[in-house]
Amino acid sequence: GLFVSHPRAHGPIAREPWRFGEQALAVFRSYAKLRYRLMPYVWSSAHESVRTALPLMRPLMLDWQDDPNTACIDDQWLFGEHLLIAPILDESNARRVYLPAGRWFDWWTGAVVHDADYGRWINVHAPLDHLPLYARGGGIIPMCDDMAHTGEKPWNPITLRVYPHGESAFTLVDGDEQIAYRCVESSAGIAVEIGANTRTHHVQVFLATLPKTVQVNGCAAAWSYEGGSVRVMVEGEARVEIR
Repeated sequence: GLFVSHPRAHGPIAREPWRFGEQALAVFRSYAKLRYRLMPYVWSSAHESVRTALPLMRPLMLDWQDDPNTACIDDQWLFGEHLLIAPILDESNARRVYLPAGRWFDWWTGAVVHDADYGRWINVHAPLDHLPLYARGGGIIPMCDDMAHTGEKPWNPITLRVYPHGESAFTLVDGDEQIAYRCVESSAGIAVEIGANTRTHHVQVFLATLPKTVQVNGCAAAWSYEGGSVRVMVEGEARVEIR
């Protein structure tokens, strides 16, 4: 799998993806591209793991210790704090997925699939190239452009995927630079704050309904609503307000 701390496509037995046909290679390539695009999130989450001793790949029971359903789940995990991975391990293209208490978004569609103070099981059908992958409400996930290797180019621009739920924060770590992100969801709307930096950010805030206004630093901004998300581009330090 590519949603672990140390993915490997080689080993003592022949398991390189090109050995299993064109379909397997295409599926592997799509996930490898996503892994590399997630590198700002992965690297920053690994930095947080060093700071807190919480693993990058963690069982659900670590975050939901009072939920007995999570105690015996050994085929789902959190990848960092904000992504839930639930691979399908047979040829059925289907499985049951447990979503713990909170708000959960389908990664591929952006739709909210669960929003409650209790967990629930859902039945999922997923093709090979769309494994069950969910973003946790409150998640702030920085991504970069496609890369062939981690050092190919700087992380600029950043695509910032924001999944509102209450108040949340995330810190991007890139060498000696850190960028603080914060999202606040309230009755007045949603505010996304991007700390001091010199980069371009393509902000995507996932919402079920079309908003009335979008402002950047207190001024009307050009924006669009696509795929269930508000999209707006900002330069440097910024505050995006959505109502």
